Amino acid sequence: MAQHAETIARLYTPASTCPCSPGDDAGAHPVTADDAARLLAAVARARRTGPPEELNRLVALLLGPCPAASARAQALREAAERTKRR
Repeated sequence: MAQHAETIARLYTPASTCPCSPGDDAGAHPVTADDAARLLAAVARARRTGPPEELNRLVALLLGPCPAASARAQALREAAERTKRR
């Protein structure tokens, strides 16, 4: 029960870096524009050619719960703005 409470507290304490350690080696959630751009490109590739499991893993990095969700959102916004300027 204590571990459950710690997990909930960790998810609801804002962070600027991703402290998540997915058990399936999915990787950290993106918190920089460069990381977000790479992840979005990987999602596009997986959508076209990858197995559904890979696409699901990548989308979870975009949308999954993380204390750094606001930093991730900002990174995605910056990556999108870069794409618009090209």
